[in-house]
Amino acid sequence: MAGGLLGSMDSGWWPRGSSSFAAEVDGLFFLIAVIVGAWLLLCQAALFFFLWQASGRGGPGRLRGLQIETWSIVTLAVAVLACDLVVEAYGHPIWKLIVSAPRGNALVVQVQARQFVWEIRHPGADGRLATEDDIEVQNELHVPVGVPIELHLRSKDVIHSFFLPTVRLKQDVLPGVEIRRWFLPTRVGRFPLACAELCGFAHYRMGGALIVHDPESYQRWLAAGATAIGGLEQGVRR
Repeated sequence: MAGGLLGSMDSGWWPRGSSSFAAEVDGLFFLIAVIVGAWLLLCQAALFFFLWQASGRGGPGRLRGLQIETWSIVTLAVAVLACDLVVEAYGHPIWKLIVSAPRGNALVVQVQARQFVWEIRHPGADGRLATEDDIEVQNELHVPVGVPIELHLRSKDVIHSFFLPTVRLKQDVLPGVEIRRWFLPTRVGRFPLACAELCGFAHYRMGGALIVHDPESYQRWLAAGATAIGGLEQGVRR
């Protein structure tokens, strides 16, 4: 089971991570899978044991002689609690890292969701939002590799869920609330962006792309004002 899970991490079933904390999140998933898998095997073994006993092959009257002792119930409860505490001890620092303030000088990008579009405003060459050189595009998040990115997430209408699978970042976006999350991209490439919350009849259309540039490519994209580069759609200066 563990080998199959590890194998899936290098396949299309489990996309390769592209952020600084992706490995930690993958480790948490693997830990949960191992613990749940172990409990599944234990429960199935107990089920087949009792079925074997009930069939009479385990000896006459042995099933009726089995008693549930208090100590066994307590032991089982302690084991379940211990597993929960292990997951909590491993997962809490990861969650704290993701929801904390970004490290270093982060590039701030504003993401506003509406049915059924992601409106994404990038800072221009000055590196600051709310200035004349801001670049706004739909459904494309452009970032430079190796630079912390701070996302300001908002919704115009209903609840959406901002999901970057390779970054291992998923955050509900709520009307009337600005939520801030960050990540550090570690790989150049084009990666999926999705809405992971059913937000209406055309929810299936609310997809996009995270485009991670190398430094030179990102500067060219800024200089072009988000005009189509390598087949990308034209952006709009605000």
